[in-house]
Amino acid sequence: MSNLLALAILLLSTTPAPTAGDHSFCSDATYKRDSTYMSSLRSLAGALIKDAARLHSATGAAGEDPDRVYGAVLCRADTAGADCARRLQDALGAIDGDDGRSPCALHRDVAVYSEMYQLRFSDRNFLANFSNAPEWVDVTNPDPVPLAMAAQFDERVTELLSAVADAAAGQPGRWAVGEAPWPSSSSGDRDRTVYGLAQCTQDMPPDHCRACLDGVMAERRQKIGSGKMGAALFGARCTMRYEMDLQFFNVSGNSKMVSLRKKKNRAFIIIATAYSSAVLCTRLFFWLLSVRRKQKRKMNLMEEPENMNEILRQWRIEDASLEFSMYDFSQIADATDNFSPRNILGEGGFGPVYKGVFPDGQEVAIKRLSARSRQGLIEFKNEIQIIAKVQHKNLVRLLGCCIHEEEKMLIYEYLTNKSLDHFIFDPIRQASLKWKRRIKIVDGIA
Repeated sequence: MSNLLALAILLLSTTPAPTAGDHSFCSDATYKRDSTYMSSLRSLAGALIKDAARLHSATGAAGEDPDRVYGAVLCRADTAGADCARRLQDALGAIDGDDGRSPCALHRDVAVYSEMYQLRFSDRNFLANFSNAPEWVDVTNPDPVPLAMAAQFDERVTELLSAVADAAAGQPGRWAVGEAPWPSSSSGDRDRTVYGLAQCTQDMPPDHCRACLDGVMAERRQKIGSGKMGAALFGARCTMRYEMDLQFFNVSGNSKMVSLRKKKNRAFIIIATAYSSAVLCTRLFFWLLSVRRKQKRKMNLMEEPENMNEILRQWRIEDASLEFSMYDFSQIADATDNFSPRNILGEGGFGPVYKGVFPDGQEVAIKRLSARSRQGLIEFKNEIQIIAKVQHKNLVRLLGCCIHEEEKMLIYEYLTNKSLDHFIFDPIRQASLKWKRRIKIVDGIA
């Protein structure tokens, strides 16, 4: 009798191993059975599940807008291929309307997260920017470590997950597992161990995988209380999990465990160092390239006003009859109230036109050429020369120009009654401009 009682007490006091529960997200938009969207979804899902059985993750798209479907599936890397495919197929059956088991059945944007797999299918292209949304955090073991040690425990978990994330980003399979010792709260007891796992879909470049896992770790800090001994963190593109004293994963012959114990894993150190060095060298190369381009651009900007002044000086010598002025940028800025939107007269394909008033009361129209035009000095000079040579009493008069760094501006006299097209193309005002008068204007210009 006493033996049976002891056995009953033992069974009642045994805590089952924590597992991550299922969770799903879905949008409000739905699709109909046997629709084109459902056909695209099933075609894509079949291809991705087949690839995931071999690679443990897959992404892709199928169909044409507005029935194009984007998808990402991921099975935990320590699962067998056939088991992975079966789990994903069961999840697909629950969301594509076959049996109505899921509240997200027939929804156009749906994500399902479980301990051993995760998937997302959507009519939005979440693959382009490596979006991990929607993210979900599940506290698998809510038991906390002693309050006095909670902060140190959280720091230790962060250290472990960061090391595992580094390893996962550097591995071709984009996954890694690890362990870290944790001292027992009671003297004389053996040290405890924290285990961790990190995984991304294999299509993610190392830097995007690492950034995705950083985002997941940030979610952990925000949504999990201090000192919790186990949690799983899910997203459409990457996932993480840690547990105290529970090695919840299997270590295959193709992977090595990252260890934060005193005897560190040399293979991991070499991989992490090589990866970090490669990333550093790549960033340094692009930084130097950027600096060189900026310096070259700055030199061009410094030379450009001098070149323009020389061009205009030579031009004046060639044609001394032209009445033309070079204005300072400060003069133009003061005249337009620092290019205030209130002073905009209009905007054309080459940039806006501002009204300006000089200190002597002279009103001008300033054409500010857009930097997008990429107009060179010679082309700008030719434009000025052509306009200046066709000066006429019936044409707006060019007064001068202004050159400042990338800025190129033409200064015209201001016409109070606006240009001729203001009258010609206005259904009301065109009545005041008879054909006889129009012919006189044309003769005057010719």
